[in-house]
This record gives sequence, structure tokens and C-alpha cells, in this order.
Amino acid sequence: MEKVVTLKQIRSLAKKIALVDSRRESLMSERDELMRRAKGEGATWDELQDAAGMNSPTAVSRALKRKA
Repeated sequence: MEKVVTLKQIRSLAKKIALVDSRRESLMSERDELMRRAKGEGATWDELQDAAGMNSPTAVSRALKRKA
């Protein structure tokens, strides 16, 4: 009986994770677009890195190149 309950819990959590992953992708896409706009308006790489909470110029570069 416990195995069935545990499997139901796993399935439930897997669904929640999938929803979070989907939301994360959407938020990242929005952030990346805003970063591209800010770059176009003259923001520096350091400003973009700081504002986005990124830890490297490489992360900024990837965000700027990534397209939705």
C-alpha cells in the first residue's frame, strides 16, 4: 500500500516540477528580451550582469544570444 502512495506523491511532484520548469523558461525568455532591449539602450555588460544577478560575462552573452 505504501508503494502506491509514494508513487502518487512522485507523480504529483513531477507535475509540479514540469509547471515550474515551464514558468522558468517563460521568465528567462522575458528577462533575455529585456536584457537585449537594455543593451540596445546603452547598458553595459557589467550593468546587465549586475541587474540580472548573473555571475559571469559568459552568462550575459548567452542570454543576449538566446531567442524565444
